[in-house]
Amino acid sequence: MSSKWSGASGPLFLKLINALEFVVAASYISPETGKTMMWVPRRSITKRTWPGKLDVTVGGGMGVGDTALNTVVRECPQEASLNAKYVRNNVRSVGVLPFPNRSPANWILPGMYYLFDLPLRPEAQLSHERTSQMER
Repeated sequence: MSSKWSGASGPLFLKLINALEFVVAASYISPETGKTMMWVPRRSITKRTWPGKLDVTVGGGMGVGDTALNTVVRECPQEASLNAKYVRNNVRSVGVLPFPNRSPANWILPGMYYLFDLPLRPEAQLSHERTSQMER
């Protein structure tokens, strides 16, 4: 498999036939105020796609046969240093948003965002250390 595909598993031809792209995105809720807030990280400058750009709090592609919940539970520790068990027990699905997106090659990619809210409490074990996927 070529490194150009970011280690993607599953059929690589899906993008060529204009299949839907499925993505999960999570925002967080402040337990103190109850307000929904966004934590907006900057993508690492070493990322292949959109390096150094602002990004969703946590997001990731949903593989063939995967679920939105499993994807957000997998991505939260990788992208935001959140405890996976905490995420699974506290994340809440809040909707689905259809969106047209563009690839770096300017292809139109139809897709769906599965949206989640997550209250961040001390037991979330949030680390302020950067992951390799975010710049600051």
